[in-house]
Amino acid sequence: MNTNKSQMPVVMAELDVDVIIGMDFIKNHDLSIDIKSNKMTVQGQTIPLNYTGSTGCYRIVLAEEIDVPPMSEVIVKGSISQPGIKIYQQGLVEPSESFAKLGQRIVGRSLVTVDECVPVRMANCHPKFRRCIKVSM
Repeated sequence: MNTNKSQMPVVMAELDVDVIIGMDFIKNHDLSIDIKSNKMTVQGQTIPLNYTGSTGCYRIVLAEEIDVPPMSEVIVKGSISQPGIKIYQQGLVEPSESFAKLGQRIVGRSLVTVDECVPVRMANCHPKFRRCIKVSM
């Protein structure tokens, strides 16, 4: 049974995630998280982590071709390319290594709520319009 108690000021927000632990809290409370063994240690006391849901890496495809204006940023609609995959939770969108090497567009890393549509943040740092086609990222 966990007997450690800590007090700190917090700001409450309605989120769909179970917990977000800030780096300041982690450092101040000698906290370490071992994902492989599903354990967290706080000031020497081990606490089991309970995780439900699935993890995975999925390719995102743009829903439609779009011309991104010069020197601008847009949020475009994407979808998970594997048929039958339904994810209704938060996820991290980031470019694949092969997409990043193309150097044509910049895809910003974003924490998004994933449903039928996956929002993808793209930037065009060139002085001309850039066309984004339906390609996996």
